Amino acid sequence: PTIAELNKVKKKNIVEYLKELEAEKKLEVVHTEDPFAADVRAMLEAKKTESKEESDKKKKKKRKATINICPNCSKIMMGSKKKCPSCGFVLF
Repeated sequence: PTIAELNKVKKKNIVEYLKELEAEKKLEVVHTEDPFAADVRAMLEAKKTESKEESDKKKKKKRKATINICPNCSKIMMGSKKKCPSCGFVLF
């Protein structure tokens, strides 16, 4: 269609257009609410509770790794050890 033809087309209000369609088709409202909406809401609530539980688990799993260096032999040690496994130096 050309621009001139588009200008000749009558512009309709969407609400009026929908009312005309309903009058032509004789549509009836069967459901006032979507029957699947309750299922979707339940799924969303379940995901919210799952995400809270998962975040709690993640918080529990997070631990800080402690790295110590022996002042005697300069070996790197993981964890909280009281003695150097390499030279036996007592750490404080």
